[in-house]
Amino acid sequence: SGQLRIIFQFLSESFVLCLVSLIVGMGIAQIAMPFLNSTLGISLPSIVDDSDLPWFLAMVLVFLTICSGAYPAFFLLTFKPVTVLKGEVKGNTRYLFLRKALVVFQFAISAFMIIATLFVAQQLHFMREKDLGFNATQLMIVQINNGEIDRATFKERLLREEGILKATYTSGHPGGFYDATTVNIMGESQGMRMRTLWADEDLLETMDLSLASGRFFSRDFPADATSSVILNETAVRQLGWSNEDALGKQVILSQFDSVYKEVVGIVRDYHFTSLKEKIEPMIISHRDARGHLLVKLSGSELSNTIARVERLWKSYDSGFPLEFTFLDDVIDRLYSSESQQGKIFTVFSFISVGIACLGILGLASYMASQRRKEIGIRKVLGANANQVAVLLMRDLLILVITADLVAIPLGYWAIEKWSEGFAYRAPLGTGIFFIGALSVFTLAMAIVALNVSRVAAQNPVKSLRTE
Repeated sequence: SGQLRIIFQFLSESFVLCLVSLIVGMGIAQIAMPFLNSTLGISLPSIVDDSDLPWFLAMVLVFLTICSGAYPAFFLLTFKPVTVLKGEVKGNTRYLFLRKALVVFQFAISAFMIIATLFVAQQLHFMREKDLGFNATQLMIVQINNGEIDRATFKERLLREEGILKATYTSGHPGGFYDATTVNIMGESQGMRMRTLWADEDLLETMDLSLASGRFFSRDFPADATSSVILNETAVRQLGWSNEDALGKQVILSQFDSVYKEVVGIVRDYHFTSLKEKIEPMIISHRDARGHLLVKLSGSELSNTIARVERLWKSYDSGFPLEFTFLDDVIDRLYSSESQQGKIFTVFSFISVGIACLGILGLASYMASQRRKEIGIRKVLGANANQVAVLLMRDLLILVITADLVAIPLGYWAIEKWSEGFAYRAPLGTGIFFIGALSVFTLAMAIVALNVSRVAAQNPVKSLRTE
C-alpha cells in the first residue's frame, strides 16, 4: 500500500469519528442549553438559530481531523514492514512521556478546578452567613417616588396595619447608593470625607442596629431634627477619637448644613455596602421623610401583609405603582456574579474530571498492554494479582501525585488573586486543598484499579502465547 493511501485511510477514519462526535456533541449541547441557561443565569442562543455556527463547526471538524489523523498516519510511516512483522516494534519512550505529561496536565486542571470551586462556595457561604451588623430578614424597601403621598400620614396608617412591625424613612439602604460629603470638625482645619445617610428616629429599631455609645435620635429630643448627628465607629476611629470622646463634638456637613451639629451617638459599624468594600466612615443626619421607606414585616402571612400595603398605597389614588423589594434580595444580588462563577466552576470541574479520567484510563490500558509479557512472566514465577496490580499502579500513582503538587500552588495563587476583590473574605485553610487533591487521587486510583485488576487477573499463558 502506498504512503498516500495510508495517510488517506487514517484521515478518513479520523474524519468519520470527529463527525460523529460533533453531531453527538451538538445534540448534547442543544439538550443541555435550557439547563445551563437556568443554572448559570445566562441566555445562550439555540445552536440551530446561529447562522455562523455551521462555518465554525466545519473549521473545527477539519482542524480536529488533521490533528487526530495526521499523527498516527505519519508515525506509522516510520515503521519498517519487516520490523512490524517480527513483532519488534516497541512504544517510543518520547511519546509515552507525552502521554504521561498530558495526564498530569489533565488531572492538575481537574484538581485546580475542584479547589477553586470549593473556595468560591466557601466565600459565598461566608458572605451569606457573616453578621452584617443589621437584620435584613423580612425587611421591605418601598420606593417613595410620588409627591402626592403625605409621607407622615402614610407611615402612621401603615404602622396600624396588621403584620407591620416597624417602619423608617431613609435616604438609602444597604446595598444601595450612599452620597458622600466632607465633614468639618469645629476647631480643626481639615475635614473628613464621609458617607451620608438621612433617617428618622425609627432607623435603629427597624434595622436592628446597635449603639456603641450615646443615644440615637429620639422624639423626646425635638432639637435632634436640626442639631444632632450620629457617627459610625469607623468615622470615630479614623478621627482619632474614642467613642466617649466623640460625644458632644461639633461637626458640619459642608455641602448640606449651615450650622454645626452635635454628635449625640455612635452606631456600631454595619456593612451598608458589599463585603467587597471596607466599611467607610458614615454620618447619619435626622430627616423625617426621604425616598425610601424600610418596613419591618412579621414572619407570618407575608403575602397578605404585602397585599395590605398595596391597598394602602392605592388608597392615595396615585398613578404610580407600588415599587418594592426586600433587603435580603438586594444583598443576594450584590454577589450574583460570584454565585454565577461558582456554578460555572462546578460545571467545568465535572467536565475536566471526566476528561482526565478518560485520559488516565487510556494510559493505564496502554501501559498494561506494553508490559503484557512482563506481567505474564511475573505471574508464572509466582506473583499474585495484587502484586501485579501494585506494579502497574505505581507509575500512575506518581503521575496523579505530581498533578496534585502542581494544582495546589496554582490553586493558592488563583485564590489569592480572586480574593483581592474582597475586603472581607473567608479564611483560607488547608481543607479545600486537601479535599481537592484527595478527590482527584481517589477517583483516579479507583479507575486505574478497575482496569489494572482486570489485566492482572488474566491467564499468563495466554499473554505469553500472544507474545
